[in-house]
Amino acid sequence: MLGNALIVLAFVVDKGLRSRTTFFLLNLAISDFLVASIPIFLRVTYTSDYLDIKFVLKRCISRMHV
Repeated sequence: MLGNALIVLAFVVDKGLRSRTTFFLLNLAISDFLVASIPIFLRVTYTSDYLDIKFVLKRCISRMHV
């Protein structure tokens, strides 16, 4: 992740790096970042007790009956 961020930063800062090869490397860095970050986000979303809809509904219903 850090390496991908450094590639994007170098591409943005240094305008001399804008060639066909570096555009390809930039594309690979961005896609690698997305491939790494999206499954991590989905895993945290679906396994977290704080974001579990059944957990939230149970807490709301139990507070309504008390």
